Formats: sequence, C-alpha cells, structure tokens
Amino acid sequence: MLDRRVAIAGQYFNRAEAQRADMRVLMESDVYFEVQEERWSRGKRPLWWNEEVAAEITPLIENGIMSVKEFSLEELRAQNGVTAFDNLYFQYKQGLLNEEDWGIYRQMMKRRMDRNAIDKAVLVNDSRPIRKIVQEILDEL
Repeated sequence: MLDRRVAIAGQYFNRAEAQRADMRVLMESDVYFEVQEERWSRGKRPLWWNEEVAAEITPLIENGIMSVKEFSLEELRAQNGVTAFDNLYFQYKQGLLNEEDWGIYRQMMKRRMDRNAIDKAVLVNDSRPIRKIVQEILDEL
C-alpha cells in the first residue's frame, strides 16, 4: 500500500513540477511580457484581481514604481507557489510529509497571504485542491 501511495505522490509531484517548469519558461519570455503589457493597456486584469490588489498595485504601476512586467512576474511567482503548496499538501495527505514539516509550510503560506495581496488573491482564486487550507488561513487572518 505504501508503494502505491509513493507512486501516486510521485506522479502528482511530476505533474506539479511540469506546471512549475512551464511558469518558469514564461518568466523568461519577452513575448509573454509584451502580451501582458498589451492586456494591461486594454484594461484586462487577471481573473483573481480584486479591490485589495487594485488598491495596492494600481498606484504602483501608475506612478512607475512597479512595471507591468514586474507585476506579471509576481503573478507567476504566486501561481508557482500555489502549485508548490498544493503538491506539499498532497504529500502530507498521503502520509509522506510529517505533521511538523507540513506545519512549517502552512505557516509559510499564511505569511505570504498576510504580507502580499497578490499572493493572497492568487491563493484564494487558484487553490482548488487546497481551498480548505486557504480558507482556514483566511479565517485566522
């Protein structure tokens, strides 16, 4: 039974790493950032965009403190984090990550959500597999 759980967890990890690799490719793509600049100029915002993020990010971009590219990098970094946390939670639920280690990762997720509106919004919107944990953290904040 343990071999089966390890094999399933390995497949889950491999899928998560493939997604993260795709995001890392985007982080290095000039074309991707050109598209993001164009979308921004047309008023297109990510699906997870909310009032909290708008209040924090819009003035930074409008005043030249943050570029759309930097914003897009933050978004990709946050999405990459969702995938990593999801994988860690899956490993934990399979019994392959102990309670203490999971607690450390959960605290990291909580800190990110508390300190960064983009991280929080992306985690809330893109966290279907870990929605319960994200909601617990939101309730704690």
